Amino acid sequence: MRETITGILLFSSVISFGQSNEPDTLLGKEFQTLVVKDTRDVPKVFREEKINLDPQQTGDQLDDFLQSQTGLHIRDYGPGQLSSITFRGMNPSQTTVYWNGVEMNSAMLGQADLSVIPLSGVNQVSVRHGNANQRDGFGGIGGSVMLSSGFDTSHSDQSQLTLRAGSFQNFNGSFSQQYKLGKSFHRTLISGTSNQNRYPYKNIAVEGYPEETRENAVYKQWNIQHDAEIHGEKSVTEFHGLYSSTERNIPPVILNTDYVDEQQNDKSAVITVSHQRKIFQYWYLNLQTAYKFTELMYRDEQSDVYSNSNMHSIQNRAVANGWIGKRNQLFINGLLNYDVAYTTNYSGKTRAKTALGAQWMHYFGYHWKTMVGIRPEMYDSETALWQPSIGLVRTFWRSKIELKANFSRNVRFPTLNDLYWEPGGNPDLKPEEAQTTELGVSLNVKNWHLNVTGFYSDVKNWIQWVPGSTGFSIPENVQNVVNSGVEVGLNGNYVISKKWNISPSIQYTYANPTVDESTNVDNNTVGNQLIYTPNNKLVAGFVLNYNQFNLGVDYQFVDQRYLNQDNTWYMPEYDLLDAHIGGEIINNKWVIIQARISIKNILDKDYMVLAWRPMPGRSYQADLVVTFR
Repeated sequence: MRETITGILLFSSVISFGQSNEPDTLLGKEFQTLVVKDTRDVPKVFREEKINLDPQQTGDQLDDFLQSQTGLHIRDYGPGQLSSITFRGMNPSQTTVYWNGVEMNSAMLGQADLSVIPLSGVNQVSVRHGNANQRDGFGGIGGSVMLSSGFDTSHSDQSQLTLRAGSFQNFNGSFSQQYKLGKSFHRTLISGTSNQNRYPYKNIAVEGYPEETRENAVYKQWNIQHDAEIHGEKSVTEFHGLYSSTERNIPPVILNTDYVDEQQNDKSAVITVSHQRKIFQYWYLNLQTAYKFTELMYRDEQSDVYSNSNMHSIQNRAVANGWIGKRNQLFINGLLNYDVAYTTNYSGKTRAKTALGAQWMHYFGYHWKTMVGIRPEMYDSETALWQPSIGLVRTFWRSKIELKANFSRNVRFPTLNDLYWEPGGNPDLKPEEAQTTELGVSLNVKNWHLNVTGFYSDVKNWIQWVPGSTGFSIPENVQNVVNSGVEVGLNGNYVISKKWNISPSIQYTYANPTVDESTNVDNNTVGNQLIYTPNNKLVAGFVLNYNQFNLGVDYQFVDQRYLNQDNTWYMPEYDLLDAHIGGEIINNKWVIIQARISIKNILDKDYMVLAWRPMPGRSYQADLVVTFR
């Protein structure tokens, strides 16, 4: 243990010197310089989509944004409650969320609670599907989401105020100040949210379906964030710091008619420093170190239950990217994460994860590109698990058409709760191992982009909490899962006239994760679909622009989701229609004022993502963004 901690501290010091299926109990920017390139970019053999946020969207909740703008499915317990993300039918613990390169997944639970990760300050969301996650971090069998907090350094002194008011007594606001000190650029941002979430719903658990009002669902959050960039002749150093505090009531399921007083408080602090440097004529180096602290406090007055848990995490990354000759490109990355957790059910348990990988890309002329990679990954003193990858790209029609194929092996280690929870933890668990194959085609013509990707995954040693002989649940490697499907993405822009243009987009995902083999002889689920996972998810919409004004319409459809492993009980499919209208009211050399009015769930449909947890009907919100130059 002493050697592990010493190694981590030494690694952190070197970097600093260089830059001068557990129960649901409960995210890279390219610098605008000629000499620095973001070495975290994904090789083109994998699928990645980047979404740039406008100022009005930064007031959204992260789960609402991803649900309405991507083909990803969000397991949402309700506004302000636990929400987690799934890629291609995988579990939330098999999807990784990063904030400026820092893994936000809990080492205890394995998943990231999107409701406690603020979207304020984020300017770009990168969605990396399947095998594209292998260079990012650990455990992203399904994929990963990258949240980046870049800012426009061309405006050295700038202030911005955002305000939002919405239905059900929901309010949100932020203020940021951007400034320059010598060769460094800074932005400090403070944001807050106060949502009462007192919305009407039809109680289908009561005869006659009477309309009732959701109570005890208060959600409050405040955040302070600081971002800084220091530009050198051949380098850029970044600093990102975030403190977030979330307080919320946990409302009961609508089957429960008794008064409930459950509260959960989440606090987190994240600090990360990265240094990107051009080290040779065609070589770039990226070093990053980060510290993350999280605390969760839960209280249930009626049941006299109180719990407290906190976790410390140190994360280090080194990435080198360069050319060998004119046809060979090499990516080398090393990762070292160390986690320690303290909770009511166990205390002082630690875990160290290490990885060292390389990906070599060779260009055969103008039309062919190949990629071969290898990455050994290890946690604590366990034997290294080798993860090979291979990819191929063929371009046609002046690179307007790309055919892609890749194969990769990935692993996910058990969480600290899986290993040490008392009672029930299982220290003998095996890591989940996935083999994924992808075939895709993309078409780029003028302002239009089409991407179609088919995938097939075989996941061994799937971890699931099952009833134990002593009366409480225990985690076991109980089944193997196969998952096949297709993802389709289409977006573009059509210019109608000098003043008018329209930008449509479509995101569709079909996933069919099923149990291929089970070790539980008492529960024959072979051939059944995994719970909480829709086969089909469709998001479609358009934005109609006229000068500085726009009208947007978004539609989403989510297929039925099974709620039990026998596939006999399910939540019905639902679809939602949203719209917004807004634009610039004032734009001069001193100030820019933007306004937007939005309507959510226009058709006022009754729906639930998870059983007995109603979602809001039709709602309205108004956004105002004032930028002082």
